[in-house]
Amino acid sequence: MAVPAPMSLADADDDTLMQRWVQGDARAFETLYRRHQNGLYRFVRRVLGTALAAQADEVFQDTWARVIHAR
Repeated sequence: MAVPAPMSLADADDDTLMQRWVQGDARAFETLYRRHQNGLYRFVRRVLGTALAAQADEVFQDTWARVIHAR
C-alpha cells in the first residue's frame, strides 16, 4: 500500500495551518501570513478610511500580534 505524499503547506486549509503552527511549525504561520496579509491590510485600510489611514500599519501589525498570542 502506497503512503500518501505529505500535503503541501500551500494546499493546506487555514485550520490545518493553525494546528501545525500550534505544534511549532513556523512555516505554517508563514503560509498563513502570506495567504492573508494583502486581504487583511486592504480590510484595515477600508475600515479606517482616509482619516485614519496613517494608523493602518499599526492596526495591521497589532492584528497579527493578537493572532500570534492567541495561538
